[in-house]
Amino acid sequence: MPINPFFKYAQNDQNLVDDLTVECIKVTGHEFFYIPRDYFKLDRILGEDIRSQFNLAIPIEAYITNIFKFDGQQDIIAKYGIMNTDRMIIQIARTRFRQEITNRRPEIFKPREGDLIYLPMTDSLFEINKAEDEVPFYQLGALTTFTLTLELFTYSQEHFGTGLDKLDEATVERRDYVRKILLKGIYGGDYIAGENVTQSGYTASVHQFVKGYTYSTLYVMDEKGTYVSGVTLAGQYSSAGYTGFSDSYTTTIIPTDPVRDESDGDNLDFERERAKKGIFDTTEKDPFTGGNY
Repeated sequence: MPINPFFKYAQNDQNLVDDLTVECIKVTGHEFFYIPRDYFKLDRILGEDIRSQFNLAIPIEAYITNIFKFDGQQDIIAKYGIMNTDRMIIQIARTRFRQEITNRRPEIFKPREGDLIYLPMTDSLFEINKAEDEVPFYQLGALTTFTLTLELFTYSQEHFGTGLDKLDEATVERRDYVRKILLKGIYGGDYIAGENVTQSGYTASVHQFVKGYTYSTLYVMDEKGTYVSGVTLAGQYSSAGYTGFSDSYTTTIIPTDPVRDESDGDNLDFERERAKKGIFDTTEKDPFTGGNY
């Protein structure tokens, strides 16, 4: 006996369920930000891009399926310190995803693994590990939501220019390979570390973050665009506007301050604390008897 088409696959009923889903998520859900990952040089063997960037944050509501707490193993002590492995599952209405995300980025017609989700309520940034598009499974013959499995994002020197100050400012001081540009000409004062420099008025414009500056050399990072030799690099806040005429990338593996040419690794934080508080005992006496054994 054939199915009854007036109930199971009725378009009006499907539209009603979709409208109710959107309304329920708006009432019981929370505000998130969907942050697409932009790839520039994808390694198709390893499936990663060390220069990937996040340049857009789009607000959208979602329902959190976790009831009591985050999933995962919570905080655990690993080889390199304490790791937070919080996980969560959220649901986003398909209709709302098309309205907010796809309309702005047509190539993103469904949530993508590798994109990020920011939850302002807990100030947490998650990465999409799995985007399931068939859960719940065809209610009244239609799909109404995306179910996303998220894991706390592990930062790895990606560029953030989302417009969310809390995210963007937190990654400004990260260490990375930097471009070294030799300067010539005089047009104003000195560059300011932390400002942006631009080459405007040209088809190949560049937008970079000043990592360091000396009288004849500029160190920049977070490049957007293509550097053009012989074009003035104008400072965002300073009046500096020198012309860069040759450039190269630093090749140091250990993070280094480009101006001082000295190590700038995290171990220096421990060294400074040890010098101030003596938190490390570097003497040869045993720690149990104070050397009286």
